[in-house]
Amino acid sequence: MTEDKRIKALLLGIDSYIEQNYIGTANKEKTFSLRKQLFGAKNEKESCCDAVLMASMPAPGLEETVKNIGETFSQRLLRFIDESGMASAQVYKKAGIDRKLFSKIQCDTDYQPRKKTVLMFALALELNLDDTKDLLKSAGFALSPASVSDLIIEYFIKNEVWDIYTINGALYDHDQPVLE
Repeated sequence: MTEDKRIKALLLGIDSYIEQNYIGTANKEKTFSLRKQLFGAKNEKESCCDAVLMASMPAPGLEETVKNIGETFSQRLLRFIDESGMASAQVYKKAGIDRKLFSKIQCDTDYQPRKKTVLMFALALELNLDDTKDLLKSAGFALSPASVSDLIIEYFIKNEVWDIYTINGALYDHDQPVLE
């Protein structure tokens, strides 16, 4: 199958993927399951606030956990760039990131990027889904099953399509904000 035919087939499968994975207001069972998983909600009527409050209470060993904090976004991004074998300039240009912003990310290990910036780097580096989630997590973000745009991006990464124009086209077709 040629690459064009593969992309066309993937584009036809987006709606089905969203329908199967989207957690919207109409799907209470999936929503409750997610609340239970994330916040420990015991039943559907338990308020999100109560669950969040219970989940936010300090656990034993909090100080030890904070001491063992992992890589920052900047550190993880630079490691992924090194592992890719690509030059830094090649990566930030492919991601559509300005040289000044990349320099800021490089120099400030505590730099907090926008989610779109993280996704652009993940696509430029052609990261698999686990590495993309890892990079997002290091910046404090996640791919959410409650976001159509996140599902579209996840769908293409799972199918090893990192072309920003293809992904932006699918985002646009589904009335979602495009990546810049």
